[in-house]
Amino acid sequence: MTKKDFFRLLIKVFGLYNLVTVLFYFVPQVFSTYLYGFDLSYFLMVLGSLLLIIALFLFSVFNTDLIIKILKLDKNFDDDKIIFGNLNSYSIILISVSMISLLLIANSLPSFLFSILNIFKKEVSTYVIANNEIDYLALITDGLSIVLGYLFLTNNKRIAKFLDKN
Repeated sequence: MTKKDFFRLLIKVFGLYNLVTVLFYFVPQVFSTYLYGFDLSYFLMVLGSLLLIIALFLFSVFNTDLIIKILKLDKNFDDDKIIFGNLNSYSIILISVSMISLLLIANSLPSFLFSILNIFKKEVSTYVIANNEIDYLALITDGLSIVLGYLFLTNNKRIAKFLDKN
């Protein structure tokens, strides 16, 4: 694998990780502020930010050679090859997608289970439990994050083929 191929993989995986992070941490936080009121200027700012982030993701996945050329990432190395043993670009992307999906599941599962437990306590308890507010938006976001992590994990070969092809 050449240095340029390695940086292509790194940029694509970084773009995918940033997209997943934004979708499951930034977007729910923004929408939770709309529970308190709607402001058009704030909405336009958030929409612009979201479109910029999606554009950066698409740019990082489909224009990696341009990024490498602009940042001159493949210059000033003694050797042009990187030896990873039996790992090729597909294997590295496959491992990266699997790690991202496991991170999605591991970050969301505890709070999801805690919210489910609180809902169960609230429904079954005959006593009033103080300070037991349930954040349904966080529950839905954590549930979607777990489902997306599972889908990434089960379809990691298709995602790796797509990212390796581009």
